[in-house]
Amino acid sequence: IAIDSQALSEALELPVFPVSALSGEGIGALVEGLARARASSLRVPAQERWTRIGDIVGRVQVLSHRHHSFLERLSDLSLHPVGGILVAILVLVSTLLLVRALGEWMSWTLLEPFYRLTWAPLVESLAGAIPWPLLRGFLVGYSADPLGAFGVLTSGVYIAFVQVFPYFLSFYFFFGFLEDFGYLPRLAVVLDRAFHRLGLHGYSAIPVMLGLGCKVPAFLSARMLANRREKLLTITLIFMSAPCLPQTSMIVALGMSYGVGTVLAVFAVLILTALAVNLALNKVWKGERSDFFTEMPAYRLPRARLLGAKLWMRIREYLGEVLPMIAVGVLLMNVLELTGALAALTRLIEAPVKALFGLPAEMAPILLLGFLRKDVSIALLSPLGLSAGQFIIASVFLALYTPCVSAFFTLIKEAGLRSAVWIMGLVFLSATLVAAVLHLVLGS
Repeated sequence: IAIDSQALSEALELPVFPVSALSGEGIGALVEGLARARASSLRVPAQERWTRIGDIVGRVQVLSHRHHSFLERLSDLSLHPVGGILVAILVLVSTLLLVRALGEWMSWTLLEPFYRLTWAPLVESLAGAIPWPLLRGFLVGYSADPLGAFGVLTSGVYIAFVQVFPYFLSFYFFFGFLEDFGYLPRLAVVLDRAFHRLGLHGYSAIPVMLGLGCKVPAFLSARMLANRREKLLTITLIFMSAPCLPQTSMIVALGMSYGVGTVLAVFAVLILTALAVNLALNKVWKGERSDFFTEMPAYRLPRARLLGAKLWMRIREYLGEVLPMIAVGVLLMNVLELTGALAALTRLIEAPVKALFGLPAEMAPILLLGFLRKDVSIALLSPLGLSAGQFIIASVFLALYTPCVSAFFTLIKEAGLRSAVWIMGLVFLSATLVAAVLHLVLGS
């Protein structure tokens, strides 16, 4: 469709300004033209308006035929009942492989050598000049091993920048690409039939997709659903189906050291657990379901400037929020170990944690910290030296056992205190049972 803006301006007897919100083209001219805005002198009787509109459209619009482009054919394929599932699997696996490749390159080629050859000698030299052993221990720890030192400037920096940040950056880059490309709404449509089998409204796909980013807006968006049953079922699915995006990036960051299969296993267990619980609830809790209608944007190649701006926003959030929490977590573990509190907590939960989950008792402070920042709790698994099976069990349990503090209060606001407690109790019970079953199956 080609529109002659000059001919349209003459037909309407008003200035016409073509604009693009995406690129900003024409907006400056439109703003300048507002100063000359006036009411139209064009007067058309009501019975002739549609005839006049058709006449104007016929004069200013030119239609030409063209074949489907590659992106349009790809869009059709990604919405196909069978092809859409295959595309979804391909996108997921490809994204994980690309995240791993880019993350490993940044970690082991750039950041790990910088830490080992430049950063570690520098902080050790500076710490040697500090006369107070306690302060020196807090800053650099008590070991040459960057994961076992528990120093803010050693373990904190190594975990945050060498182990986590490269995968965090690559994960957000590829996720942002898929978001701007327009694939995520298609994924929601492909999942619509599966959502109906769970007894959910098709619109539940939207809150669940938001839950892949953050649980707070996902819980808030569930208020669009038609009835309370659908809302509570959707909130339960949001809670259990996948961790939030920062936590997902941490699982990918640490799990890639065990291989792509380990990362896929974590998400597969979470999805299967969520589906099993929702299917069970749907059998017990009957109700009406309605159809799913949504606008589908065309596929567009992302603009580098917009993609870079979103990525920079994520980096600033990481540096301003996640990085300090990792430092606080490392410092907390240092203090707990120094005061003997870690040993006391370890003795308190050692038996149940080891018997039920096959995990080390050092999980105690991580479980406490997980309520404040769930992504940081995953990052602090790094110094524990877990096996692949233990990492799967710990990641699944930490992703499920409790919401973070902001999601906790949002859940109470949206579902009510009684329903929120019921949902959290159900999810905690599911997390415990699934982690215990995984322990038996994996033999961790």
